[in-house]
Amino acid sequence: MGVEKLISTIGIIFLSLTIILLPCSTGVTASKQNESIPQPNGLSPVSHERSIPILVFEDSIYDFGISGPKEKITHTFKFTNYGTVPLQITRIHPSCGCMVALVSSKDIPPGGHGEINATFETKEYESEQVETITVYSNDTDKPETELIIRGKIKTEIAIVPQGLHLGNIEKGKTAVGRVKIFQLSQKPLILEKVEVNERFLTIKTSRFREENQRGINIDVTLRPEAQVGELREVITFHTNLKKRPRIDIPIWANILGKIIVQPKALSFGTVSKGDKIPQTIILTSSEETRLRVLKVTCDLPFIHVSPFFDEKHNIVKIYANVDKISPAGRCSGRIDIYTDDPDQGVFHVPVNGVIQRRIK
Repeated sequence: MGVEKLISTIGIIFLSLTIILLPCSTGVTASKQNESIPQPNGLSPVSHERSIPILVFEDSIYDFGISGPKEKITHTFKFTNYGTVPLQITRIHPSCGCMVALVSSKDIPPGGHGEINATFETKEYESEQVETITVYSNDTDKPETELIIRGKIKTEIAIVPQGLHLGNIEKGKTAVGRVKIFQLSQKPLILEKVEVNERFLTIKTSRFREENQRGINIDVTLRPEAQVGELREVITFHTNLKKRPRIDIPIWANILGKIIVQPKALSFGTVSKGDKIPQTIILTSSEETRLRVLKVTCDLPFIHVSPFFDEKHNIVKIYANVDKISPAGRCSGRIDIYTDDPDQGVFHVPVNGVIQRRIK
């Protein structure tokens, strides 16, 4: 009897645990069902109490950049149904007859994907172009979604950028930049002749064909032989086009030497006669060799300048002060700093300000 009583007790305990655990198991299953459709960023999870379709596009704006007249621009807008019931695309309405838009499927299940394939024919004249596609669906929160196709229409060719700035480059280093010439007419673009200063620049041309665009890449390389200072060059292309037989592309770069002067211009504001100018010109070097200033002059005879070498930091400071017998009023001139550097023998620093009479 003792054994039978023990078995009976174990059975009761097992049955009680089954009853307790059964609702927990059901809750886990329901939770997994709620998480079966991943939600995009910024979109709250959908509860079963409100079963709706949710239409979300990957992107709603397509900028085709630059195109020529009477060109066919194509783009695919991709979307997903993040809702818990099927999504229905009821209607698609392009804003003009120059555009055709087709949907891959009108019925999208929960978590399913779809596409709207748009084909747009550009106008015959140069202009900014903006067209829309309105998508109607059974998404009750947003029954109408607007898609935008935009860009610029130009004729024959377009140049981007119209001038190339290679930036600040250390002497002896190279730099590369790219200019794109877009072919915007049906007639093939041919570069018949190229004029470039090969002492400082080299170029390489290659044809490109991208989504809704085609033309020629111009890769410009700055040679290490470029001299310290501001470089200004122009690359000239002779083409087969009657309206644009010549294309000039300006190129800029600032070739840096080992010596840097700060500030580039000295504006000291208002000072009294005999005062020290509050700002200081500082020369620094990127090399460890000693920085040497041979001479400092100013074309304003009543402003006196003197250099001071800071050995610890290998910098030169240029101090300036105003003579007691200087004239009062606005002044403008230049400070010249002479060094022993073969590439940067002299620096010209503009100086300006106002000198006032000392108040007694």
